[in-house]
Amino acid sequence: MMFIWSLFAPRAKIRCFALLDDKGLCRGFHQAAEAPARGRWVQVREQRLSWIGQQLPASALIQQVVQQSRGARALAA
Repeated sequence: MMFIWSLFAPRAKIRCFALLDDKGLCRGFHQAAEAPARGRWVQVREQRLSWIGQQLPASALIQQVVQQSRGARALAA
């Protein structure tokens, strides 16, 4: 019965991430609901093995939307 309920449970969307080194070259890929905690991971639209050892094309990157909490607001000068 639990199996049937699990079919209707909301699931986290799996996203693609690329690991960049200090020079901005792609060193690997990872698929997960959230970016790994360590390393310089950026979200990409897809994974292409030809990108390893290369700089990622600008069209591959997904802009990260950063939301401020309601408590942290900019102060006017």
